[in-house]
Amino acid sequence: MSAVLIDNLRASDLAARWGGEELAILLANTSCKGGYRFADRLRLAIMAIAIDLDGERLCITASFGVAEAPIPNPSLEALLSKADTTA
Repeated sequence: MSAVLIDNLRASDLAARWGGEELAILLANTSCKGGYRFADRLRLAIMAIAIDLDGERLCITASFGVAEAPIPNPSLEALLSKADTTA
């Protein structure tokens, strides 16, 4: 998963683990539309990961929410709440 993030994030982006199984990704200077495109590209890259365990193939899926900060310095809580309610 970290390799997928490294391959898809720009130097200006920031990814952090948020809670148990969640990640928060800050895409600097990216519109909401660009965020949706990034999320879909990342979702497809994650689905392409193949893990073989005892002869069985395990697949990983991911879901994303996207929020755009239209004003400078929005609160983190407001952005995360908005992202949680959009899919």
